[in-house]
Amino acid sequence: DEFYSLVAQSGINTIVRTDNNYITSPDTVFRSLELADQYHIYTFVHDSSIAGTATAAQRRELLQRYMQYEYFAGLFIADEPGTDYYYANGGYEDALNRPISAYDYAKDINDISGLSGYVNLLPYYAEIECGFENYKRYVQEYCETVPNAKYLSYDHYPFDISTGIIFKQYDLKTYFDNMTVIRDAANNMGIPFWGFIRNQSNGQNLTEGMYQWNVNTNLAM
Repeated sequence: DEFYSLVAQSGINTIVRTDNNYITSPDTVFRSLELADQYHIYTFVHDSSIAGTATAAQRRELLQRYMQYEYFAGLFIADEPGTDYYYANGGYEDALNRPISAYDYAKDINDISGLSGYVNLLPYYAEIECGFENYKRYVQEYCETVPNAKYLSYDHYPFDISTGIIFKQYDLKTYFDNMTVIRDAANNMGIPFWGFIRNQSNGQNLTEGMYQWNVNTNLAM
C-alpha cells in the first residue's frame, strides 16, 4: 500500500512490470490490481499461464480474471526480445519469414482484449555490430507485426556514472540516432513512444543534471 501511495504521489501513472507472476504469486498480483484501482495507476500483469495457452479463445477466457479492474492495462509480454536476423550480424534476409512469438503474442492480446501486450525493444547499442540498417529493420518488423500497438517502447541508457561520460564507448550520435528511429516509427503509426529514464548507474545515483538531460531529450523528440 505504501509503495503505490508513493508512486501515485510522484506523478507516475503506469507500472509496466513487477517481479510478481500470476503462476507463482496470484494473490500478490490481484492485490497489486486492487491497489492500482485505489491509486489510479495503470498496471501491466505478468502472467505466464496465458502465454502458454494455445488459442485466442483460451487467452480470452483467462484474461477475464483481470477485466474487473479498471486500471488493468494489459499483459507484460517481453523485455528486449531479439530476432534471429538481428543477432546474426546481418542475416536479416535469411529470416524474413521467421515467426516472432513475442510480437505475435502482443498483437494477439491487443486484438483479444483491446488492452496492450507490453513489449520493450532493444536499444541500438545492444548489438551495434549488426549495423544501423538492421536495427531499423528490427524496429520496423515490430511495427509491422503489431500494427495495433498503442505505443513504442525501448530503452537506451546514456550515462556511466562511474566516469561521468556517455555510456561506454557510444557517443551522442548513437543515442539520438536510436531515438530518431523510434520516434519516426511511432509517428508513422500515430502512437507515442515510451523511453526509459534511468536514475542509477552501477549502483550510484545520476546527478540532477544527467537526469534532467535524459528527461528533456526524450521530451524534445
